[in-house]
Amino acid sequence: MHKREDGFVVVDEDVCIGCRYCHMACPYGAPQYNAAKGHMTKCDGCP
Repeated sequence: MHKREDGFVVVDEDVCIGCRYCHMACPYGAPQYNAAKGHMTKCDGCP
């Protein structure tokens, strides 16, 4: 996950290894693990 210059937080699916540390670090619990894909999803758009 990274924050773009415009402040938009996105999951980089090509880099994500599914460690789930971003879920633990997120104060909103927004990132969700997608077991079928093996990486995090559902976080695009966080402020």
